[in-house]
Amino acid sequence: MLSVIMLLVFSISLFAQGSANCCRMENDTDYDHGGEVLKQINNITIEQCCEECRLAESCGVAVYSASYDIPPHACFLKRKGAVPSAKQGVHALFPTPKSPPCYSAELVGFDMAPVVSAANGTSTFAQVFNPSWIVGSEGTSGKAGLLIRSQNCTSCSGCCRCSGTDQKASKITFAKLLSPDGSLAEAPRFEKVTGDSVVFGPQNNTDIKGTEDPRVAYDNSTGLYYMFYTCYGVNNVELCLATSKNPTASDGWTRHGSVGFGQGSKSAALLIRDEPPHYLIWGAGKIRITSSSNLLKWSPGKMFITDTPFNPNVEAGPPPMKLPSGDYIFFHNSWDKNDVYKPTWVVLSGKDPTNILARGQTPLWTPDKAPWMEGKAPYGCNVPNVAFLEAAHVTENPNIFRVYFGGSDNVIGSALVKVTKSGTCGNCG
Repeated sequence: MLSVIMLLVFSISLFAQGSANCCRMENDTDYDHGGEVLKQINNITIEQCCEECRLAESCGVAVYSASYDIPPHACFLKRKGAVPSAKQGVHALFPTPKSPPCYSAELVGFDMAPVVSAANGTSTFAQVFNPSWIVGSEGTSGKAGLLIRSQNCTSCSGCCRCSGTDQKASKITFAKLLSPDGSLAEAPRFEKVTGDSVVFGPQNNTDIKGTEDPRVAYDNSTGLYYMFYTCYGVNNVELCLATSKNPTASDGWTRHGSVGFGQGSKSAALLIRDEPPHYLIWGAGKIRITSSSNLLKWSPGKMFITDTPFNPNVEAGPPPMKLPSGDYIFFHNSWDKNDVYKPTWVVLSGKDPTNILARGQTPLWTPDKAPWMEGKAPYGCNVPNVAFLEAAHVTENPNIFRVYFGGSDNVIGSALVKVTKSGTCGNCG
């Protein structure tokens, strides 16, 4: 009798956690549709499983596997009409109607020419893309600007898809911001990127093919900048970390090496909070989230954002930024089966950043908005049809953000995005 009562208490507790106005849940129940599974997602939470079903047009029920199943804690999306059967520890999830979106994001400004590129004379590197924003501080003597992935593949026929060692390997350059960048009045202007602009680059066989795609967060309490980047080595492609009090200069960097997430790990956006835990949102293809009280030590964490309503693949963007409400805007990237990259966004709860309050239902923009994102002349092409957002900062208007992004992995573009809060956020907003 005691075991029955304990099982009932566990079921009620899990129901309260999993429903949360998002899903109607049937405990100890499996559903089968002739063996057909629309989609399987491993190692996610029950709330995320509910949301996966909500986003999948054909999903009628999501089945969340028991802890003893193989695999455990997996999500199986199934069509309407699936037949129920009893199975202890398994949970069937039926998404309830969504509450109205509590946030929206819209493009309010777009610079129709790249702000940094070899074609317009603002770089001597043939490829400049995937930047990260550097906020000015005492350590940088007030200088603000962009850390830029920079390569030199020249005389390309078609799209370069630049890769290799020496000049073809990715280095990181700094471009100082020379003008205000918070309004529509003028496009941002930067110092010309040259060989003298290099502040970070390959050091040994672990990164001989490049130090790629920096994402930088600044810790106000210590004056230290944390740069997560991809080490592209002889036998490895993995997430690495370096720190500096002045990322605008080549001296003073401390290389901490691999973060320890393994082969293929990349793209990490760090959220530093006033009080721990801090959060790291990372990954390409699928995005994971992890927390730590030590900014130098991280575990891989759990699945977080697995797709968008319009694209099946996602990749982390710049570090999340606080909104006036105390919640966070997190810009990220997405791509489709044809490798067309489009930026989008989610809003994370200020109380619990693992909780997504709202998400973009459409891209912020698409590469066909300007020919230099498609890889058309005269701007050259590295990888076609790419708009990859990796740098952002708040402007004088706390609801408007200046974003910088790579276009066709060859140039840097810029835009302004406004985030608006339109109501009270429910758990399924």
